[in-house]
Amino acid sequence: MSQERSASVVIKNDSINTYFAYRALFKLEGVVNESTGWQMVKPQGTSTAAKIVFYTGLQGINCEWRLQGIKYTLAKDQQDPLAISFDGQRLTVEEVFIPDKNQWLQHNLADGDNNGTIQVVGAFPQIKIISNGATTTHLFKRADL
Repeated sequence: MSQERSASVVIKNDSINTYFAYRALFKLEGVVNESTGWQMVKPQGTSTAAKIVFYTGLQGINCEWRLQGIKYTLAKDQQDPLAISFDGQRLTVEEVFIPDKNQWLQHNLADGDNNGTIQVVGAFPQIKIISNGATTTHLFKRADL
């Protein structure tokens, strides 16, 4: 249960005829990382980031799963409008809803490119997004299904 697992998902354009775009909106709470502009959610009284709520609109995405047989659901609770599941082969968006709330940032990744990498590590996975040489790292809650 507490065993650390690591995997990476490579986002790539799956279709010649489909315009590939990755658009992500992050609802952010906590302390701003000055170097990236992203914020981490820090539980009261702790120094470790435990959750970031991830909102996204994904179109035309296919993912290569590098660690077979493990399914993840990220950042889902009663108030989170999005769950992302890794079902062993592809990135699945279970719900998408973009409410009008404060503290939103928009991050555009891989418009027509294959330069996005998501890396999942440990009980609180790090989501490492690499775009045009710039790397941002985020922490998510994980639920093994």
